[in-house]
Amino acid sequence: MDTTGQVPLSQAEEEYLESIYKLTREGHPAHTDAIAAAVGVSAPAASGMMKRLASRGALHYEPYGGAELTRDGEKMALRVVRRHRLVERLLTDVLKLPWDLVHEQACRLEHAIMPPMEARLEEALGGANTCPHGHPIPTSDGRVAAQQARSLSEVDCGQRSRVVRIALEAADLLRYLASLGLLPGVEVTVEAKAPFDGPLMVRVGEAHYALGRDVADAIMVAQA
Repeated sequence: MDTTGQVPLSQAEEEYLESIYKLTREGHPAHTDAIAAAVGVSAPAASGMMKRLASRGALHYEPYGGAELTRDGEKMALRVVRRHRLVERLLTDVLKLPWDLVHEQACRLEHAIMPPMEARLEEALGGANTCPHGHPIPTSDGRVAAQQARSLSEVDCGQRSRVVRIALEAADLLRYLASLGLLPGVEVTVEAKAPFDGPLMVRVGEAHYALGRDVADAIMVAQA
């Protein structure tokens, strides 16, 4: 047991809570199939784990209605998310790994970070407040900075926007966006939208690119 008298979460339990938090944070329903896909297991395995987490008071779970974190469950999830994003910053800022590699590595390392190390890590990073992909790093007391953003697909033609975060941290997508210079903080303008969910024509600096809607959906922006 930990200092609170509770049985510590297993790595698998932490992964589930983290995945549920991220799904709901991006506005997606935390249904069993979505959670299973995020964690990389079968739907029956995900259902079994969610029943287990529900018995621990970490979430409310309905077999056909999905999962919702309880207040305690959200606190647990935020601790994992905080460690994950601090590790991502360490890997990019200090070890100079490309941003498309750090998510997977952080998934492995986040479970080994203890509170004293976490505090020293935050200090060493100089108070970084977002991960390399633009997501806010929760504070040690569980607060998360609000980000006003919408997907690039929703932006009107001619409007200048600033990239805030990349919603989908898939390595192939991140490599592609890096090759286009579409990183958090960069300005982008939607110049045209093809009908029937066709591609968007965008300008980044002096360059012009065609982006599929699925790619544009993953780029979260704010008005520049």
